[in-house]
Amino acid sequence: MTAVTDTQDTWGHVPEAIDTSTTLRVLLQNPNGIRRSVTGKNFLFGLHLCREIGVGVISLVETNVNWHQTQHTCAMQRCLQKTFLPPNTKHP
Repeated sequence: MTAVTDTQDTWGHVPEAIDTSTTLRVLLQNPNGIRRSVTGKNFLFGLHLCREIGVGVISLVETNVNWHQTQHTCAMQRCLQKTFLPPNTKHP
């Protein structure tokens, strides 16, 4: 995967490094709709960047996704597990 500092497609500055054991970084993002699906490459890359900068809480507003449909919540859960759980971790 690409490092945050190597990314040309991001906007703004690179956030300061934090100690995630003592600091909770919260990301509030208005994507105005998650394009195509929550499993799309752009969305997964965004999750990767969140992990890399130490985001502990992700808040997405206006996703334009019907979260009452099981396929969307299951797809999101798989993406989050793939991104944030260590390799070889058994998923529930």
